[in-house]
Amino acid sequence: MANSSGMYIGSGIPCGEVPSSDHTMIRGGMFWNGWRCALVALGAGGHGVAVLAVLVALLEGFPMGAAEAPSPASAKASKSANPGNVHRRPTLPNVVVLAADGWSDSDLGTNGAFPNLEKLAASGLRWSQAYAGAASTPASRAALLTGRHSGHGPIRGPVPGPLANEDVTFGEVFRSAGYRTAVIGVWDLGGNNTPGHPMKQGFSDWFGFLDSREAKNLYPKALWRNTDVFDNLIDQRGRLANYAPDWFARFATNYIQVHEDHPFFLYVAHPLPGGVVSEEVRGRHRLQWDTLVGAVVRELEQSRIRRETLLVVTSISGTASGEDRLTEAPLRVPLLFSW
Repeated sequence: MANSSGMYIGSGIPCGEVPSSDHTMIRGGMFWNGWRCALVALGAGGHGVAVLAVLVALLEGFPMGAAEAPSPASAKASKSANPGNVHRRPTLPNVVVLAADGWSDSDLGTNGAFPNLEKLAASGLRWSQAYAGAASTPASRAALLTGRHSGHGPIRGPVPGPLANEDVTFGEVFRSAGYRTAVIGVWDLGGNNTPGHPMKQGFSDWFGFLDSREAKNLYPKALWRNTDVFDNLIDQRGRLANYAPDWFARFATNYIQVHEDHPFFLYVAHPLPGGVVSEEVRGRHRLQWDTLVGAVVRELEQSRIRRETLLVVTSISGTASGEDRLTEAPLRVPLLFSW
């Protein structure tokens, strides 16, 4: 099904209608029509579509008038006119997106091996057929954050490239709606001094690796904190503690603590379970991913904002197929919603 701009609308689901868990979702292109469609990016479906479709259903009861609806133009204009976050409505729900890398749908079982993820899957909404926007991680990250599949998106292959100033991300849409915004983990969409830097794409707080090549070393000498190098990777006893996933968990839970009294959008792009590694290492990485998810949930509960937070758990890509041709393995990913 195509809209007036010729973009394909995944599964033929109209704007504002929440798809059932039986639908196949593929991330896709954006079109905008007032407030409701400003928070739903439909084009070829997918993570971005599913996330925003659920947001629309949740926000139906919030008193946001059409006159206050953000648009791509207003989101971009807010970059120069108001670089900080705008305090508007404290009643808006928080949104937390946790995205692994290389986490397959088959990794999510029901045997108690990953208790935090399994609890979310059992108590929330699980899409049984969810697909990443592209097989390559840079293009898939761009598809997730912009809602545009790689056929329409700014990054279409395995080489990381900066987002352009005219690209509109989740960060910009949420910030223009009064949210505080942060990204933690692997960015991969533009480095320093490019228009694709996270702080030029709607995020006011940023911590992590600027590209996936850096992220291959999970014990870095330094990470990026906004536009500065963060090399104070020591623990409370002054000992070297430079395991990046631990820092990402610490920053994520701390961000929730600091911003519990204001609506926020937190995007954690985690480097685990990772690419081609041994099964033993992959098993440890999957357990660490489950532990991070549990830590975020506990912090939301301790901050007494769990019921006010939409939690989305997915992956940038599935498992590596080990083949030269494109298969379903790197595309099919888990997708969980918990409210």
